[in-house]
Amino acid sequence: MTDFGELLRRLRLALVERVRNGELTERSLARRAGLSQAHVHNVLSGRRVLTSTVADRLMSELRMSVFDLVGAEELAGELGNLCRGCRGRVARMRALRVRGHDERRLPDKR
Repeated sequence: MTDFGELLRRLRLALVERVRNGELTERSLARRAGLSQAHVHNVLSGRRVLTSTVADRLMSELRMSVFDLVGAEELAGELGNLCRGCRGRVARMRALRVRGHDERRLPDKR
C-alpha cells in the first residue's frame, strides 16, 4: 500500500523530472503556485520538506491528481484488494491505459 509520504516523494520526483525536461522552470512553478522560487528550488532539491499544503497547490496548478502518481498496476492491485466487484472496471482501466486514454476520464459503464 502506498502511504502519503510515498506520494509526496513521487510528486517531488515528477516535478524534478518536468523541470529537467524543460517542461517547467522553477520560477514558473513558483509563480503559478504563489511560492518563492527559492522555496520551490529547496523543495525540489530535497533541502526542504514538501508539505501537503504546498503539494496540493502545486498539483492543483498543474492539474495533476493522485492518479498521476500511482501506476495503473499498483492502483489495480489496491482496488482488487478492496473490492472484488471492481475487477471489471480495473480491467477496463488497464485496457484504456494501454491504448493511451486518460484514466481520470473513464466513461461510466451502465
